[in-house]
Amino acid sequence: MADIQPKGISFLPADGVRATWTVRTPDMTVFLILAYGLLIYVFDVETKRFITTLRGHGNTITSLALDATKPNIFASTSRDFSTRIYDLGQPPRQSSDPVPTRHRGRVSVPSEALGHDVAGGEGDPMGVGRCILVLMGQGYSDNAFPVLQADFHPTLPLIATCCMDRTVRIWHIPACLPSRPLRQIHRPLFSSANIHPSAPLSIHWAGIDILCSHAAPIEKRYTEKEQGCLYVWKWLALSTYFPEGWEDEDQTRILCPSSAKVCAFHS
Repeated sequence: MADIQPKGISFLPADGVRATWTVRTPDMTVFLILAYGLLIYVFDVETKRFITTLRGHGNTITSLALDATKPNIFASTSRDFSTRIYDLGQPPRQSSDPVPTRHRGRVSVPSEALGHDVAGGEGDPMGVGRCILVLMGQGYSDNAFPVLQADFHPTLPLIATCCMDRTVRIWHIPACLPSRPLRQIHRPLFSSANIHPSAPLSIHWAGIDILCSHAAPIEKRYTEKEQGCLYVWKWLALSTYFPEGWEDEDQTRILCPSSAKVCAFHS
């Protein structure tokens, strides 16, 4: 795998192969999904064949996440400050779609540090799948940090992410039709750096509006015995965005002030 990685990418000791599996509908094909470096590899488990390579990230992939409600959908997070969502049920695209990003008041062409691989397309045209959505939480800020992990909501079109800058975020996933170009979202429904005193390393949905996230030990701690903490917290604005009888419209939901409440923490 390392032989086909783009040049100029440095790897950290924590970098390694990320893996998950999924079932493509409606033919129920079981796929093994591996990520290493900048690339995602898809294998057919039954035939033991390599199916496709998905590309697009501009730095090392840090995690993979699977949507349990839509097995065709999975996500990857990266040190290029973005989260990318893929659909294995859609046909591949030959060329990359630009990911415009606003930086210091002007629209610029995406660079390798903005979730876009300038060296290749979104996927192998002979394979399966394509990138349908890019979450760029730092697109309107001068500060950008790696995204470490993501987790899909168990029932709603939401995904939670955590970043190196101590933030946890919740994003709406709008409907992405095959006829639509690659979409980008720059503003999450919820973002907070007040829950964790240090970088959260993982995040998971524990209920409809309850999340668990754990953080590394604080770098400047008072004693060596201080450990990282697991936080259980509640997102208080879920009913605002998803009231009873809501419909999954093909549009991005508007960001409004929302808050969270820490229910418990364990060190």
